[in-house]
Amino acid sequence: MVYWTPQLELVNGIGEIHDTITYSVRHDRQGIATVTEHHKLKGTLWERMELQYFPLDVQELSLSITTSHSSKEMIFVKNLRKPSGANRQVFTDQQEWYLFEHVDIEITERIEEYLEDGNNHSVVICSCHAAR
Repeated sequence: MVYWTPQLELVNGIGEIHDTITYSVRHDRQGIATVTEHHKLKGTLWERMELQYFPLDVQELSLSITTSHSSKEMIFVKNLRKPSGANRQVFTDQQEWYLFEHVDIEITERIEEYLEDGNNHSVVICSCHAAR
């Protein structure tokens, strides 16, 4: 039996990223199964800081995810039925920063420099904001 995976990659990760993957299955009324791959990431992310209004600044924090599959094989789709949100309870800098719960989702394409296939690859950018 052959299993297909989305081959997700974190674009803006720095150093070692711990990635715990789990799966869930949901069946619709016709009995068609949808398999969802869940990732729990822990690590350091690269982010450009905007310090023009320091120390009363607002920062955009983003997570950029791509796949080694071409856009012809796989695209990211925004879930319009379930809005994304940030879990403020696990945010570690709660005393210095206020993390907004809203998450923006942007889906785009780009050509990966390290892949020599010349194809576009789907990218999803999940962004939230934190303020001092």
